[in-house]
Amino acid sequence: MTHRVDHEYDYLFKIVLIGDSGVGKSNILSRFTRNEFCLESKSTIGVEFATKTLQVEGKTDHAIPSSVPVIPTFRIFYGI
Repeated sequence: MTHRVDHEYDYLFKIVLIGDSGVGKSNILSRFTRNEFCLESKSTIGVEFATKTLQVEGKTDHAIPSSVPVIPTFRIFYGI
């Protein structure tokens, strides 16, 4: 069985921000998606997702940025 899904965008971008805890990944995500910046934010536990739809040169682009903290175990495993 095949399902066809009609999307309301021309392009889909999935953006992953990876970095150490407390460096501002979630604030970059917040600034990009909601145009907000919080100086008193706390470290994110887990993964944070958001969405943003943009119009670029007549095309609708849908971005799904996410913020992922680097856990020391992952740093060794992935060589980050």
